[in-house]
Amino acid sequence: MSVRGDILNALLTEYRQKRDDNAALSIHRLEQAAQKCPEIKTLHDKRRDLLIAGLRSVMEGQEAPVDEMEAADGRIRELLAGNSFPPDFLQPVYTCPVCHDTGYTGESVRDMCACLKAVYHSRLFDAVGLRESEPQTFSSFNENIFSDEVIAEIGCSQREAARVNRRIALAYAESFPDTDTPDLLLLGKAGTGKTFLMHAMARRVLERGYQVQCVSAYKAFEMARSAHKLNDPEEMRTLMEAELLLVDDLGTEPMMENITLPYLFNLINERQQANLKTIFSTNLSKDNLKERYTERIASRLLNPMQCRILAFAGGDVRKRSGA
Repeated sequence: MSVRGDILNALLTEYRQKRDDNAALSIHRLEQAAQKCPEIKTLHDKRRDLLIAGLRSVMEGQEAPVDEMEAADGRIRELLAGNSFPPDFLQPVYTCPVCHDTGYTGESVRDMCACLKAVYHSRLFDAVGLRESEPQTFSSFNENIFSDEVIAEIGCSQREAARVNRRIALAYAESFPDTDTPDLLLLGKAGTGKTFLMHAMARRVLERGYQVQCVSAYKAFEMARSAHKLNDPEEMRTLMEAELLLVDDLGTEPMMENITLPYLFNLINERQQANLKTIFSTNLSKDNLKERYTERIASRLLNPMQCRILAFAGGDVRKRSGA
């Protein structure tokens, strides 16, 4: 089963447990009320029977005993108040009053309730490597943290460059998988916003229903080394098969002979052959990429037909913003 399916099934099991727990609480409250006032239990049972009879009457085209039910309700409220219980003490207990702890709203068309959707996305983001104290999204992107001073080497300010990169990244995420180029390479010094936009793209593509996996280059290397050591290709399946793979901080992984370069080439080559999309970020320059990874690998990362480069310029915005 997919990660999405596993998470959703686990959540629906939790929701069933919520319903069971709340039903047990309702029974316990009725028992409490009945101990202090047995008439409450008698009226409660009568109201239940009237409700069942009413449903049967409606199905047979007759009128439901509404007046009797309202009278029973009124008397129950009086007795609850007289015995120091709140008036809604015997109402059904729901953790979510919108979906009644089913996780879904609507009848003919069922939509995921906001309560389920929030937890589902939170766990899904965690599962694919998007554990963040502050979610990094396109809507939370703040261009004002970037300098508006013109940088001579690019002919515009860091803020203008960041704005352009956001536009390109958003277009990529919204058009996925029918992107202009299959891959992206986010190139620039540390603290210039690469990881933020990577995570924003990952979240948007994930929300649109595609399989996403985020991983640091170091973590990807550890997975490759484990696969090599155990001779188990399953260790790499997640990276090889994700519809969108995002590898952050390329260049920070250890260089191990006969492992790092062959693994990276194989990862890029296999994903490109399968028409799967990959996004890399790196603090390295183009020349550094060629020196570290050889022309064979660098040419695949720098091929404009296959991979679009987003250049990030300027200083570390984390120092400017005090982060």
